[in-house]
Amino acid sequence: MALQKRLVQLGLAKQAAKGAAAPSPTFTVGLASGKSLNVEIEETALNTTWSDRIEQGFDRVQAVPSVDGELIATPKTLGLLLLAALGSDTVTGTSAPYTHTFTPAASLPYLTAFARTITEFESVQDCKLDGLELIWDKSGAVKAKIKFVGCSVVFLATAWTVGVTGEQVSAGVFKGSGGTFSVLGQNARVVSGNVKIENKVEPLVASYSTTPDDVFESALAVTVSLSVKPDDLTLWRQVVTGTTTGTAIQSAPTFGAVNLAFNGPVGTALTFTAPSVKFMTHLPDSSAEGGAAELSLEGVMVAPVSGAACTVTLTNSVASY
Repeated sequence: MALQKRLVQLGLAKQAAKGAAAPSPTFTVGLASGKSLNVEIEETALNTTWSDRIEQGFDRVQAVPSVDGELIATPKTLGLLLLAALGSDTVTGTSAPYTHTFTPAASLPYLTAFARTITEFESVQDCKLDGLELIWDKSGAVKAKIKFVGCSVVFLATAWTVGVTGEQVSAGVFKGSGGTFSVLGQNARVVSGNVKIENKVEPLVASYSTTPDDVFESALAVTVSLSVKPDDLTLWRQVVTGTTTGTAIQSAPTFGAVNLAFNGPVGTALTFTAPSVKFMTHLPDSSAEGGAAELSLEGVMVAPVSGAACTVTLTNSVASY
């Protein structure tokens, strides 16, 4: 009998510290694509001269556990992903709905990931989030591409228990419909886009173990990519000249704010803001077939003079992560 590849689930739980794996997931979700568990194996040839032309052997150098997939952004699980991506969460409110304000921190928390692939159940321990990418198209649901890098895999003899706060998309998701989008101080007709948070997590593989002894974050990189169908070319002119009415190419890059707000189920909201983003763009391509011009904006977050480099505000029913 063939295997049913729809039977895949991902569970997540925050660890108190490295080495303190969670016993069960706090949140459980399904995947739109990808793997709830992957082991990235590096092997090298151990080849020498000999009396024939046959490969002599191979050596396994490292094996790095990871989670690499895409899911739909649901209100509860997304908060844990944002904490894993940025590192700091300030909560306001004494009862639901609670407002979580996520900002970049110097270090990231460890998580335990729980993987189900058909009949296999595992936990990936001491994980850090290598990357989180929020993607949307038109007014559709926000999707989240994730990659965790971990230290070890425990192959479970019995199935792990699905968290009581497991989320299905039928309970509601975040969408662009009804949201607001502004770039460089201008409201924009954004038709699609993505926000990518990259921590460049490095597995630290010591000589005494094939699997990582630890995982460590590098410099934080946040990029924004937006497709806009504008009524005029003032955004292009602002990037090139520094102002919406400029008449000369400026000698410095253009920095400005971006604000992206999405609607969710009742009692939830999601907003991404960054006060200092370096933008680049080009004039739209011409077309003999005509149609609405599309402007592509590519932004790179930089450190502002003061305050957080970026802020993600999430309102939901979770008191704390």
